[in-house]
Amino acid sequence: MKPRNTNSKKWTPFPKDFLVEIKKALGANFPDQATNGEFIADGRIFSNEVLVRLGHLPKGLISQANAEVSITYDAKKENVKQVIDVAIDCAGSILQSHFDGDEELPRQWTKFEVGNKDVFIQFSTINTRLEAQADEFLRSTDPDLIEDDLQSEDLVKGEDFDQEVEALKKVFNDEEN
Repeated sequence: MKPRNTNSKKWTPFPKDFLVEIKKALGANFPDQATNGEFIADGRIFSNEVLVRLGHLPKGLISQANAEVSITYDAKKENVKQVIDVAIDCAGSILQSHFDGDEELPRQWTKFEVGNKDVFIQFSTINTRLEAQADEFLRSTDPDLIEDDLQSEDLVKGEDFDQEVEALKKVFNDEEN
């Protein structure tokens, strides 16, 4: 999952238990799709951008329907958890539109105003698992073949476990900012 902002480098993933809860909510909101496939949830918190991907992979298919949302935020002025909630709600609405088949969804980042916030959305058919398997295979055969953001020296993820835990605690436990 690549950020919309080219200057977004360091990131922290959404906690796994939070992603599980998102997938449960998707299953509850879209029961027909839940029985006919699997929901995918992914999210990253950058220093000034929240990136969310909610997807659905129908059984027996390799094409995964993804609603991707990017929102720029100011960490000093905004509660990032609230920004994450807006991004998840927007991604859920995009999935609803996809399931309803009632409109053409943008294949490139497209700006919409939600409240007083600019929200960028795009629809993709990237299969998250296949992409991860392909990246792993390429890394194992020749690390120079792939430009993988997980190998960036700039990332918070994996650099300092305590720093990552503190960042997540601040986001998910501090509702007062």
